Amino acid sequence: MKLKSILNSEFKNPEIPKKLFGISSIIALFFLAFKAPLDPDLFWHLKTGELMRQYKIIPQIDWYSYTMSDFPWIDHEWLTEILMYLIKNTFGWIGLAIFFAAIVTFIFAWLIPKISRSLETKKSPFYTSFILTILGAIASSLVFGARPQVLGLLGIALILYIIKECQINNKSKIIYFLPFLFLLWANMHASFILGLVLLGVYLALDKNLRLPASRHPDADWVKLYRPLAPEAWKNLSRIALLAAAATFINPYGAKIYMEIARTFSDSYGHNLIIEWLSPNFHTTEGIIFSFYLIFLFIVLCITKKIDLFSFVLLPFLLFFSLQAARNIPFFILISLPVLIRSLEGFEEIFSQVMQKKFIAISLSILLIFFPPFINETKDVLKTMYNEKELASFGNYPSEAALAFLGNYRAENSGNILTDYFWGGYLIANDKCQMTNDKKRQINCEPKVFIDGRMAHWITPERHILKDYNEIIDLKNNSQELLDKYQIKAIFYRKDSHFSRSFSFNSKWRKIYEDDLVVIYEKKIDN
Repeated sequence: MKLKSILNSEFKNPEIPKKLFGISSIIALFFLAFKAPLDPDLFWHLKTGELMRQYKIIPQIDWYSYTMSDFPWIDHEWLTEILMYLIKNTFGWIGLAIFFAAIVTFIFAWLIPKISRSLETKKSPFYTSFILTILGAIASSLVFGARPQVLGLLGIALILYIIKECQINNKSKIIYFLPFLFLLWANMHASFILGLVLLGVYLALDKNLRLPASRHPDADWVKLYRPLAPEAWKNLSRIALLAAAATFINPYGAKIYMEIARTFSDSYGHNLIIEWLSPNFHTTEGIIFSFYLIFLFIVLCITKKIDLFSFVLLPFLLFFSLQAARNIPFFILISLPVLIRSLEGFEEIFSQVMQKKFIAISLSILLIFFPPFINETKDVLKTMYNEKELASFGNYPSEAALAFLGNYRAENSGNILTDYFWGGYLIANDKCQMTNDKKRQINCEPKVFIDGRMAHWITPERHILKDYNEIIDLKNNSQELLDKYQIKAIFYRKDSHFSRSFSFNSKWRKIYEDDLVVIYEKKIDN
């Protein structure tokens, strides 16, 4: 009887389980987004932010490689890099991780419920919102961490929030924030182009649906969508044009659009870089995403509660998500509010269940101490307070290997072939100084063969990522490419097929080896 009494005991105040579940969900979302600073690109981002801050200049030409040293570097993330450097310099690795985890938490715990509001009640179902946002956040977690892409997600979420505010209140003043949002966004991450597409699609759709909506005001699709009043549409259109114009206010002007076009048109890079590949449905994130897609499809087929804006966007975003895993979060941001609104009828059931003290407290504890989140948080904290642990955990070269490389480079001329995934980490350990060459600006040593910035850098003479892969894949022209780039030493992973091949090559000799790294030097011909 006592056990039965405990299981059936209920809260007298319905706000208590809401607070318990809300707080535990926010903590769970934060832990999910709290990632170790291991992204290969993070290190060159921080180094670039440091140099820009120190020398008060913005990159115009490549600073770090010897293979593409004259390539015009369009650093569309320059402002983000300065921000990341300042946070890291002031608060350390943990401050950087907390900052980006807080942004993700804000997107999923606050913006998504706001975007999910019903146009009639102007409210979002509480329990339904948090349950589904946690599911959506897990499916989106591939891009979480200290990465500029997170700011792109924030931008998209803010655009969707502004659109929802306009639908609820045609006279909302929040639209005047758009030009300032895009001014910042265009200097922080190239995903601003998707924000412009969302605005353009919304305005075009709204204009064409206004007349049918006026003729059928009681139609279900009108209740889900609600077109803007003519004057509100004109006002939003003018502001959107100003926002588009604001994107040209950046250090590179219209060239930033050329950089975006080059990145998206490079099919070779998209077929090799992990984030640009199709989702891997054998991983946890891939399985969750597949479950999310099936669940979304079933719910929409049953409820048919999808607004026309989402109906137009979702097929295209799903296509891009299945092409490249990095696009999954954008699909989630558009589809999640639709899913929440479709299941708002279950809110009453969730409310009744969560009134049970045992269920509410148990679920809240489970969310806060969910084992995968807690285990990853332990790893994050372990790496953040120990630079050696960070290098070891991320499979980056040790201090000894970097010191040997630095000494070797100081005593020997010639180029060194370095691992693509180590490029950013090696750049972070470069020694850089200002030059008298206004075009060159900064000179950093030792220079790398390739790093994450350069995956889509193409000239009529070379595609550097393609050349790199043909070398490490030991293609027929690999030796020709080694000679072309005047490679005198190899700094690479010890366990790779590529590095092992040099142990059988009489023209090369091993000069350094540890548990991770091996360095081969080309013998001098007599």
